[in-house]
Amino acid sequence: MVVNNRATGTILEAAQTMPLGAQDGVAKIAEQLAAGIAPYRQGRCQTIVGLDREYLQWQSLTLPPAPANELPDLVRIQAARSMSLGGDENEGLDYLPLAGDEHTPHEVLAIGIDAEHLAEILQIVSTAGLKMDRLIPLETGWMALVRHVLEQQASAAYAQNKLRLFAALQPERVILWATLGPMGVPSAQVVLFRSLRIPGADLPAGSPVDPDAGSARFQTLASELKRTLLALQTAHPRDPVAAVWLVGDRPSTDALNELSQQLELPVHGIDCLGVLPQAAEASASWSLPLAGLALDAAHRRGPPLDLVHPRRANAAQDNWRTYALLAAVAACLLAWTMWHAYQNIQLPQQAAAAANQEAALLQETEATYQADLQLAAALGRWSAGQVNLLDQLERLSKGLRPHPLDANDFSAREDLVLMALNMQRQQFDLDAIAADRSAVGTLEARLRADHYLVKRDNTNRKSELGDYRWPFREIVQLPQQPATSREQARP
Repeated sequence: MVVNNRATGTILEAAQTMPLGAQDGVAKIAEQLAAGIAPYRQGRCQTIVGLDREYLQWQSLTLPPAPANELPDLVRIQAARSMSLGGDENEGLDYLPLAGDEHTPHEVLAIGIDAEHLAEILQIVSTAGLKMDRLIPLETGWMALVRHVLEQQASAAYAQNKLRLFAALQPERVILWATLGPMGVPSAQVVLFRSLRIPGADLPAGSPVDPDAGSARFQTLASELKRTLLALQTAHPRDPVAAVWLVGDRPSTDALNELSQQLELPVHGIDCLGVLPQAAEASASWSLPLAGLALDAAHRRGPPLDLVHPRRANAAQDNWRTYALLAAVAACLLAWTMWHAYQNIQLPQQAAAAANQEAALLQETEATYQADLQLAAALGRWSAGQVNLLDQLERLSKGLRPHPLDANDFSAREDLVLMALNMQRQQFDLDAIAADRSAVGTLEARLRADHYLVKRDNTNRKSELGDYRWPFREIVQLPQQPATSREQARP
């Protein structure tokens, strides 16, 4: 695929498919490649190689919290244990950060190519007279392609900071990724990226994923989308997925409507076929992601990951001018320190007096803090032995009359009128008048059930209020600590 920057803009000038035999060697493939690009080559050209997943190793890694500068080394250490790549550790392995920072664990997608395949690709490109500038997983081209298409369709809805799920449909495979942020801009954060094998996952006209043409394949796609939506909901509970976008060659309306009903979310289609030259439309399944990589390179945008130029920790700068400046500053500080020390030697008595005064002030401050700590401890002990009067009054009121005045299931014979209530330390003195003698026993039973210690004062009293003619006094002690708690407190 050839991309050319012209005065009128960036265009995909040509696309060509070169059939390769199973027994073709490096020289044969390089010869066909050189012959295919010869009509379009004008001097030095940038070469981007997109590699399908079957030639790569993908691995999801969970890493501890760390600054971004330390993440490349962490990825390489972990990938060395779980991936078999070999070769130079500075080539053939890169990663796509999905989540995490220096305070939360990192989630990354590590992608690598073994040393043997990398050397073979480099030899093919070199033999064809080219220099490989980028080696990128082909599936990541879908993200670049969608961004390019949406830039051409500027909409206020795309600028909203939302979580969106995209599905790029290829033969036998679907590429899923999710972004958090505005659509169609490089700053949108990729929070999920997957490549799943689904038989018949492409959606051209008359697609086998169309619900009328192949329900089993369609349901497989719908199930994978549901599972991915559930994973996003778990990872981002505060950012619900706003919509699902199907990317490919004219997704059918029936498939979009059926998926929207099953997922209970808006499902839109993005037709990317318009960016391809007419000669490449027959092979759109591989041409579209490759076009995305080419357009990103033409617009001087860095790829999400590059296997020949992977992320690395920032190298320490070796600048002699910086060191010389630091040495000069250190010399000035040393000279100033020596001069200051000489001045202090002239006034030893003043320095000693100031030190003694500061020490006395610190001792006085320490004594003040000790007094405050002792006072706080005393207040704590006093507060622990006090009674919350409002809580005890509320609790006692429920014991006196557990039902409201308009309750029909509370017997009038059990009613009473509270005449006086005195509290002394951990004790209530309760003077009341009951309508019937039996109400007194019922009251005592309720209070004892609530762990109060109740004692009746049998002193004769004369008092009445209407139909309430049975005066009595109860001495109620507040509930004691439960026996189980006392037993646990014993040594």
